[in-house]
Amino acid sequence: MKYWKFGVLAVVLVAGFIFFSQSGNYHVDSKNGKIHQKFNPSKANRSTASDNDLIQSINDRIIAIKNRAEIKPLIEEIIRLSEQDSHRDNQTLKLYRAIIEPMKHMESLIWRLREVVEKSGLMHMQALSMIRKAYYKDYMYGPHILAILDYLTMPSDTLLQFNRPEDIQEFANGELKSSLENSLNLVQEVIANTDSDWSFSFDAYLASGYDPENNKVFISEAKRFEKRVNHQYLYFIESNLHRVIGAIEFAVNYDINDYPRFVNQMVSKTAVNTLKKRLFLRSLPKPITPLEMIEAANDYRNFLTLRKSKEEAQANLSSSMEHFYQARVKELVGFQKSIDETDHNNTDQYFLNPNILKIGREDKENNLKDKISLFEAAKAGSAKTITSEITGQQIQIDMRALFTPHENLRSFFPTPSGINQAGGKGGNLEDENGDRIRHKITGQTLFGWNYRYGKPLSFPDPTFGGFLPGASNENIYDIARTMELTGSLDHLKELIPLP
Repeated sequence: MKYWKFGVLAVVLVAGFIFFSQSGNYHVDSKNGKIHQKFNPSKANRSTASDNDLIQSINDRIIAIKNRAEIKPLIEEIIRLSEQDSHRDNQTLKLYRAIIEPMKHMESLIWRLREVVEKSGLMHMQALSMIRKAYYKDYMYGPHILAILDYLTMPSDTLLQFNRPEDIQEFANGELKSSLENSLNLVQEVIANTDSDWSFSFDAYLASGYDPENNKVFISEAKRFEKRVNHQYLYFIESNLHRVIGAIEFAVNYDINDYPRFVNQMVSKTAVNTLKKRLFLRSLPKPITPLEMIEAANDYRNFLTLRKSKEEAQANLSSSMEHFYQARVKELVGFQKSIDETDHNNTDQYFLNPNILKIGREDKENNLKDKISLFEAAKAGSAKTITSEITGQQIQIDMRALFTPHENLRSFFPTPSGINQAGGKGGNLEDENGDRIRHKITGQTLFGWNYRYGKPLSFPDPTFGGFLPGASNENIYDIARTMELTGSLDHLKELIPLP
């Protein structure tokens, strides 16, 4: 697990904060730029002028943010407003709260990760590069976007830094997950209380910024309210919340405290860190193969072992599986509604063009339905057979194996004896008589790498805990090939330790 994957959650939520914060059932008069209330006969879609005024005032405050200190008070004020009886029927405000409430826990998140990240020079360098790149692009966005970046990255004088990866795991599985679950409930309420023609205009200033003081134009006034966020997009929000919660509940069970040390050991084996040896011993660089990775991982006894009791881990993993299942179900619903409940003659208003989506509709739907069926079979206590649309071959998948506690995930790695080491990493080319082959012009000997060195050939358990019930060391690569070519299985192939 890479250090920055915890930070990705912050980025996703910030993007959601920007993307979905422009709300209210109104439209913009293109002649004078005034905002008018959109009246709809449906009770679920009806909005009062005061509701719209409230949302617009919040939007104005967001765009006007200049300092990170303004962000948390605004989040808390939005939460407070949403709890007032006078605003309980304001579905737009409810959605707004659902998107931004987890940001309460994002303050100084990148800084809080520093103690963990700095334990690996490579991880630290990558983190700094990524953060600096975001700041270097400040000419592409307005002041409130910069304030959000500061909110995420700058040090805090009240919060503590994480010392170990397990601190991050517990933070994510504790206060952050609790907030995400509340957001999920709120999104589900909005879906239940609105119908298919509910939508709101998206103010592009929220994504680009607005900086009239410095005469910076990020988007034209004509394009400012071009897009709308529609009812069907709520299902994608729900899907992503399920997916993030499921990922947290999965990751919390396994020990990753030694991951920075593992990264350091991998770096030490590369040519960059063997420069001294190369200079003085004239040795060749030693590229990393699965053999070196496995040997390094096994140096850390607790790495990827179960860190929770089996009972607690099983509860976490069962909940995780349900969230991943619901994520696929809601993704399918959102995809279908993005085609069926849209105006195909007026596509400029949509972030997802329905005319493009429907081109590959059948394949996309079939893939999502197959992914859903894998979880449904697991919930029913069985494996599922999937027929590849490409090869025609059938593969059995048992998703229960992924969501069953395993004492040591490293036990699924190939052993050194199961890795191809024949012929060594490479050497001077020789003819059939054992004589070195020389270049016909320069006379130099020819060195060639053995590119098959290090390829895993066999596994202690080729079924990987029952995940692939029909797998053996003889057919594992046939199964892997079919999985990689099959739209509903290619993502699962990445979970097994094959190249």
